[in-house]
Amino acid sequence: MLPLRLAPSAILLAVAACSSPPPPVTLVCEGGDSLVVGFGARYTELHLPPDRVVRLWPEPAASGARYTDGRYTVHERGGEALLQRGGTVILRGCRAAAAGAGAGTTETPELAMLLADSIDSLTAPMTPVERQLQPQAAGWAPATLQLWADSARPLRLEVREASEPGAVGAVANYYFADGQLAVVRGPVSQYVFRDTVLILWATDSTHPGGADVPLRDMVARQNYVLGEVRQYLSMFGLEQ
Repeated sequence: MLPLRLAPSAILLAVAACSSPPPPVTLVCEGGDSLVVGFGARYTELHLPPDRVVRLWPEPAASGARYTDGRYTVHERGGEALLQRGGTVILRGCRAAAAGAGAGTTETPELAMLLADSIDSLTAPMTPVERQLQPQAAGWAPATLQLWADSARPLRLEVREASEPGAVGAVANYYFADGQLAVVRGPVSQYVFRDTVLILWATDSTHPGGADVPLRDMVARQNYVLGEVRQYLSMFGLEQ
């Protein structure tokens, strides 16, 4: 599964993110307890109340991904995580907060498509504001950003990537509901968000691909896409 390609300025954002602590995400566990972890490229950070952060390092696992400091262990497998302390499981069945919600929302590809189509219709008569990035090289077309907004609230953002001479840049569209990112239509993948949580990752408009994606990959993709959107919107003086 190929990710959305990075525009030149987005590469700088990704590089900077590598040196920052992994952003934490809240997982809801069996019994309603919460597990707060940040999955990073080299390590995972476990957030404990009231304000303690424990760094966990990867270790071999028969399946999934396992991180430990010798006392605390987070084991992620099949989209779920569990927390152990001293070898005893204290939290299990931990999943992203919005995962597992019922039908009738924008978390299915079909309903996400309807939402995106409705925003396309809404913005069709509107004139977007345009920004351009510097071309990658001489003769290349610049990456182009177009934003449709209502009262400083984003509705739709179209990003057309830079392209070499004679080629057409790939296009990605970002759709917003109540000012927050809701759906992304990329050249390969489709993403659905609810309250800044990635709840569906699909390879096209009809075949969901997020059900078996490891939780760590879902969190990494969520943080990457949200960071990309924040950077794009900042070019228009907006925040996400």
